[in-house]
Amino acid sequence: MAKRSVLFVSHVSSKKLGGAELVLDDLLAGINRDRFDTVLLLQKPLDSNTDLNWDCSANTVIEYFDFGALGHRNKFIALFGLLYRVIKGLFYIPYIVKKHDIDIIYANSLIAGIFTVIPAKLLGKRFFYHEHNIAEQRKGHLIGVALGPVAKLATGIVCISNSVKESLVRSGIALNKLHLVYNGYEFSRLDK
Repeated sequence: MAKRSVLFVSHVSSKKLGGAELVLDDLLAGINRDRFDTVLLLQKPLDSNTDLNWDCSANTVIEYFDFGALGHRNKFIALFGLLYRVIKGLFYIPYIVKKHDIDIIYANSLIAGIFTVIPAKLLGKRFFYHEHNIAEQRKGHLIGVALGPVAKLATGIVCISNSVKESLVRSGIALNKLHLVYNGYEFSRLDK
């Protein structure tokens, strides 16, 4: 069987490693190196001023892209800032895909999916994203606008629970795209 290259994308913009990142870290640290080469695309370089400690960093190539943040109160200004970065990503993500001969793109969140789904489709790559939130939680938020288009273009969506999966079905996402994989992570590491 030929070895596949997978680009994992994490947009985390804080200096804290959260549950979604811990699950991704465990996935990357435990992936079968005989079958997969991996690249991890992160928001910012790891440095001594952060609490981020990626255990997988010894086993994967790490690249960086500034995804920005939706921090502005005015949704129009926030969307304009995000749109600029998405357009920038339309050029940078294909560069990373070609540089590492990527076969599969795996976004660790809907925000990461916004940046990677169009390049994945334009390059004919399989695209998956990991959904950690119940769809109804996104209503009234700017990020909620992206759920439908990203889900429609995705090859598949990994849901962390039955609740997440059922909420996506209620939102009109095709059941055959949804894959239930319990994260099974012990989150006591976050209790500090």
